[in-house]
Amino acid sequence: MLIKEFRVVLPITVEEYQVGQLYSVAEVSKNETGGGEGVEVRKNEPFENYPLLGGKFSKGQYTYKIYHLASRVPAYIRLLAPKGSLEVHEEAWNAYPYCRTIITVSIYFLILS
Repeated sequence: MLIKEFRVVLPITVEEYQVGQLYSVAEVSKNETGGGEGVEVRKNEPFENYPLLGGKFSKGQYTYKIYHLASRVPAYIRLLAPKGSLEVHEEAWNAYPYCRTIITVSIYFLILS
């Protein structure tokens, strides 16, 4: 097997890229949120002494978000789905460049079939 590696030189530093990435994610979340729908940020706080990737990363930013998706699915699914089943819960430990994310979906919707 032949493996080729390509590198792209960025006109910014890694730290500047990290700030830009966080800003972009926050802007998209803000633009998609409103009227009880979109992204609900429950926690956004720094963490320390939480070892990630075998202890290589131990501090960064922890976020807990709830994505409300009722307006993003067809109307017939909204009628069939129980209240609260169209929510996605996300826990993320971001220790740039490494990020651990746990996504949880309510099981109620899967039982309907």
